Amino acid sequence: PHPFVEFSGVVSTIFSGLGAAKLRPVAPGQQLEPLTLADGGTVSLHWAEPPEASAQKNVGGLHIILVLPGLNNSSRTPFVQGALSQLRSCGFHGVALNYRGVEDPLTSPPIGCLDSWKDFPEVLTRIYERYPQPKISAIGFSMGGGMLLKFLGEHGDKAPFHAAVTISGPIDTVATAADLERGGKIPFNYIMTQTAKVLLLNKVRKAPVCRENIHLGRALSVLLLRQLDHHVTARLNGYESAEDYYASNNPEPLLHRITVPTLMLHAKDDPVVGSRTLPRETIRRNPRLLLALTRRGGHLGWVPRSSGVPWSDRVMSSFLVAWAQRPRPSSD
Repeated sequence: PHPFVEFSGVVSTIFSGLGAAKLRPVAPGQQLEPLTLADGGTVSLHWAEPPEASAQKNVGGLHIILVLPGLNNSSRTPFVQGALSQLRSCGFHGVALNYRGVEDPLTSPPIGCLDSWKDFPEVLTRIYERYPQPKISAIGFSMGGGMLLKFLGEHGDKAPFHAAVTISGPIDTVATAADLERGGKIPFNYIMTQTAKVLLLNKVRKAPVCRENIHLGRALSVLLLRQLDHHVTARLNGYESAEDYYASNNPEPLLHRITVPTLMLHAKDDPVVGSRTLPRETIRRNPRLLLALTRRGGHLGWVPRSSGVPWSDRVMSSFLVAWAQRPRPSSD
């Protein structure tokens, strides 16, 4: 751990959050590819480097890693860009997904949220159209990790990924939402909610197709995440309530169906996805799931001692390299 930052999960989480606040521009050689979905919604694929332009030797053939950012993040968030750089150094080709309304205007009522896993089939179809028959693996940060687990559980042995890694992702969204309402976690809940509210309502305000579906006055008055999800997310994405939204997108009941080798990185002192919410017994019963739980690290807060690569990125890339050189295990 970092000697000054990681003595507290709260401190390391705040440090990580401040570092994530300044978005990076699209770098030379990178490509932002918009994708219009079947229902008229818009997402975009941020290619760290077009695979055909790379002179590097691929790991076990062309291997693309789909990177899924967290809440209030995009492909231009520094830790997402850092992961893309680490993947490239290991011979992978990274592409980050920007959910609906993140880097693109909202062009349909659904917004990017926990149920963005429903857009993965169309995103994967586009990747296969561009690069036929690659290996594809995935990593998900925070909310992106939760939706990755949900997708893997929903698709079982039909999931197309070779391997997967989640970093500080909610494994039980119902339990995580409840845990965030405990007294000591209210400040983090409030900060996340106000940031999401500003970003989201700014997008909704400019999108008539979305604005007519919510009560802006109520949306502006919300203080905590459950309220925002009830008055905005649930209404725009077709759920009866925040509780319905959390339960409908909860990975936990489907963990037993996951057949893709999956590493889940968490810290005991994470103030957002609390260690008490991790369903350890359920995870133990599935040999394809591996939970790595560190004493320190906070939420996405494994800070390197210098300007080097974060511990989480090194572990993530090592896991993917190991599986890239092996055939995916059968579902038996």
